[in-house]
Amino acid sequence: MKKISRHELMQYGTAVISFLIVMTFTLLIFFWFVQQSVDKSVQNVIQKNTLQQKDHLELVLEKEYEFLESPAAYFGTTSDLFSSDNLQLLAELASSSSFHRLMLFSTDGIGHSSDGKNTDASSRDYFQKTLEGRRVLSSPLSSSVDNETLVVLTVPVYDKDQNIIGVFGGSIDVAKLTTMLFEDLYSGSGYSFITDSDGNIISIESTHNEIRENFFTSSSDWVFQTSEDGATLQEDFKQGHANCRKITADLSHARYISYQPLKYNDWMLCYIVPAVEARQHFAFINNFEIILFAFFICIVLLLIFALWKINQKNQTSLLRQAHTDALTGLLNKVYAEHTISEWLREKDFEDLQALMMIDMDYFKQINDTYGHATGDQVLKIFAGFLKEQFRTTDIIGRVGGDEFMILMKNVRLDYSIHLHLQKLYTNLQNVDIPELNGRKLSCSIGCAVAPTDAESFSQLYRLADHALYTAKHNGRGRFVIYHDIKNQQETVLS
Repeated sequence: MKKISRHELMQYGTAVISFLIVMTFTLLIFFWFVQQSVDKSVQNVIQKNTLQQKDHLELVLEKEYEFLESPAAYFGTTSDLFSSDNLQLLAELASSSSFHRLMLFSTDGIGHSSDGKNTDASSRDYFQKTLEGRRVLSSPLSSSVDNETLVVLTVPVYDKDQNIIGVFGGSIDVAKLTTMLFEDLYSGSGYSFITDSDGNIISIESTHNEIRENFFTSSSDWVFQTSEDGATLQEDFKQGHANCRKITADLSHARYISYQPLKYNDWMLCYIVPAVEARQHFAFINNFEIILFAFFICIVLLLIFALWKINQKNQTSLLRQAHTDALTGLLNKVYAEHTISEWLREKDFEDLQALMMIDMDYFKQINDTYGHATGDQVLKIFAGFLKEQFRTTDIIGRVGGDEFMILMKNVRLDYSIHLHLQKLYTNLQNVDIPELNGRKLSCSIGCAVAPTDAESFSQLYRLADHALYTAKHNGRGRFVIYHDIKNQQETVLS
């Protein structure tokens, strides 16, 4: 029986472990795909935000160009480009604009600035390009006047015949370019910067110093989510491609970098934001994963409990099958004898223990006359009758075809055994089995009492069997108690 239980336990254990492995693996794959999806969504959102920043910057620059073009159109209508009225207007415009200073040049590059200083831009690349009739945004320039790094926005000045007669422009501190960008994204935890296609820094917020002079050089030790991301980063800048990459050098400081090409000078607008902040809007998914995992654990625990209950039920069923007689539901011979023997072995009882051997009288005739099906029915009814006549604490078993064994526990008086057996036989006469056509059941009983007659099971069994033989020899339909034989007493059931 122990081997069966161990085998069953191993089967359930294997099933549970296999289930846990499969479910854990499935969950890990599911969570991985969820995180990949979240990561992709986060990158899409960041790219969208960066695109919005790019559009915003370009819109601001467009407004600045429009601001320059209106006075430039006026200057083109005047007869003297550097008249006192024009220079006065230049100063007034500077005070009401976002430019660091405004400058007005003739076609030879000589000009005046809004702060009253003369300036020469003839050698400047932005000046030459503007004379070609287009808007120009210069590369960063070091100002010899105030030692600052500036960028210059310029537009051509046309006369009434649409001939270029000068250049009008304004300088902006490089740092102001990044202040034009949104500051309310991700609670301000990210930062923006502008580079050229070679990674040279055009503008960056002064509070962030991890990137110096050249972005590619500063990021050379960064570890990206995939090796392909790092390899194609520079190519993206050179080709003017927009993208978003994840930097995973340190999981606790993972970041995203998104970049968009500007329509000026092959510049790239870049935005870096901590992954924790960027993923904040998707935190509910992580909470969902935790809930799902907790739910999975609960399901597993319930499954283990259910399997344990099933195992217990199966073990109980197997034990019952191993211990009981299939026909009558009573204990079988082996287990009945084992249980009685164990009970008697304790020897801590104070009252009498009556071991009874019962044989149904003329059972073979019943089988021969009415058939084995009826015989089986008779055995079931007789077994049920015995269970009704004894207590639930008493031990009742079927030990042969029509033989039964009963241990009546803890009987205070020897006389009580006589009374109980007399009552049993009286009640037996009231048992009616329709298949027997009015024939009544009869039985012979042999009884031995511990500790009066003997103490061990084997001794009691031998004496009870001897008493049963005496009851059958003397005419059946009666009970005999072993110590009555010694006293030459015999009770005939009537």
